[in-house]
Amino acid sequence: MQRLHAAVRLALLAMSVACAGGVLAALPVGAAAATGAGPVTEVVLLDPSNGEVVSATPTLGLGLLGWPAGGNPDISIANGCDAGWGCYDTDQSGYSDYGFYGSSGTYHGSWPYRSGFYTGNYSAFVCWTGKCSSTYPPGTYVGFTSDVTGTAFWIS
Repeated sequence: MQRLHAAVRLALLAMSVACAGGVLAALPVGAAAATGAGPVTEVVLLDPSNGEVVSATPTLGLGLLGWPAGGNPDISIANGCDAGWGCYDTDQSGYSDYGFYGSSGTYHGSWPYRSGFYTGNYSAFVCWTGKCSSTYPPGTYVGFTSDVTGTAFWIS
């Protein structure tokens, strides 16, 4: 999974069209082969300091690294991510990605060094220290401009 996170970071850098004030704007220029549950259909980049969308770009069906894609009893968490699950990922060695699956619900916790999340087969949103994202549709990868400490993952 670490190779996928590095590849996502590299892809975002390769797609970058501007970098100002620590905020990276990105547009896809190509796609990598899907490796799991289907292609990513949209790439969203958030500024974790304010939760605002920096960019949101459809991948035009080409996919971009479409990897497999204390909580509510209807949602489960696993160490690692599996095909179709929501995934709160990290780019730091020594830390684990966390997968979320099941019925609609929210799982609360504390997961440091989150670099982004993938919605998998769900609509999903995440929260991090003091902020929450919007809800994104299935097949969306959302990257942060800097790592955050995740506090909740919601799927439906």
